[in-house]
Amino acid sequence: AWGGTIARIRWNVVGGMMVPILIAVCIADSVHLVLEYYHCRADGLHRDEALVQAAKNLWRSCLYTAMTTLAGFISFQSSSIAPINAMGTLTAVGVVLAFLLTLFFIPVILSYLPEPKRKVVDHLESGLIQRFLAFVTSLVLKRHRLLAFVFILFAVIAFIGMTRLKIETNFLEYFPSWEKVRGDLVDQEDPQAQHQKEAAWDL
Repeated sequence: AWGGTIARIRWNVVGGMMVPILIAVCIADSVHLVLEYYHCRADGLHRDEALVQAAKNLWRSCLYTAMTTLAGFISFQSSSIAPINAMGTLTAVGVVLAFLLTLFFIPVILSYLPEPKRKVVDHLESGLIQRFLAFVTSLVLKRHRLLAFVFILFAVIAFIGMTRLKIETNFLEYFPSWEKVRGDLVDQEDPQAQHQKEAAWDL
């Protein structure tokens, strides 16, 4: 909201979607950093060393996530609709701030919080989610060529589908031609047709 005020961008309903998007991005990066910190502590590192090591291990992945998200919202600048354009601008700035806060602010907060309990760390190391992630990692490393081919195939199919998309702004096209609702809407938009129908009813 402050960024919008400084940039003299009016707040609108579309811009309201920026808040949940930024919350999701911030929470995702923060959770990754906290979990990596817990793993480093489980490996026996001191708190300060664990925080530094967690930031070193994750800054690249967090940066790539921020860059791809940033690119997606910057593309909103191509829209001629002012609210969407403004949401893209403010959300892109928010993504950058979220990345910086994750790397520089979250470690400071963790340095003042109590140490993670041992049972929590043990659960992270041997829990169901951890075993599933280990299985997925092993699968990706062993079948990376097959997975790359599958994703490229899906990308090609998606691109072909994108070329067949039609932008439709006519509300009437949402209804099949045989629907009574469509006929009523046509009559409302065409006063002459409505008058003829009323004249037929009078007869």
